[in-house]
Amino acid sequence: ERLVHRPTLEQIFDSVGSRDQRNRRIQEAYDSHRYSIGQIARHLGLGRSTISRALTRPTPSAYLEK
Repeated sequence: ERLVHRPTLEQIFDSVGSRDQRNRRIQEAYDSHRYSIGQIARHLGLGRSTISRALTRPTPSAYLEK
């Protein structure tokens, strides 16, 4: 499957203000747009383990949805 219509990582992470918002965008990039953990980590200048933790920990807004 080709992913030619997905937004770039620059577009996804444009104007991210908080860590919470960054983590939601990490989730979006990984789940919705099928970027790899390595691609996201390189783009953000973070370690792969940091990205992995962001994907497995719920954001505070997730608690509000319950």
